Amino acid sequence: MNSLVNSQMAGTTESLYIPFGLTLTHGQKETSAKAAQTSTGITLRLTSEQLHGEDKLGLTKRQIVHSKRRKNRGLGPNLLTDQGDNKEGWHP
Repeated sequence: MNSLVNSQMAGTTESLYIPFGLTLTHGQKETSAKAAQTSTGITLRLTSEQLHGEDKLGLTKRQIVHSKRRKNRGLGPNLLTDQGDNKEGWHP
């Protein structure tokens, strides 16, 4: 999983992404790792209980605020990757 965080945070926009702790399932970790290796986009659907934990993903401040708001409402966000030219971050 560390390689996923490193690949997301590498590049010229490193300061724009903040490591954010989530609890991902084994399948979500595998899917995320494959997406990072193949530069493809994915959607991670999370429950509100998954919005904290040891699994770190690089998110923007906006994504973190969005996730926290949804958690406070008892909802989980959908995090979408944009793996085209920009591997650094995730999009709510």
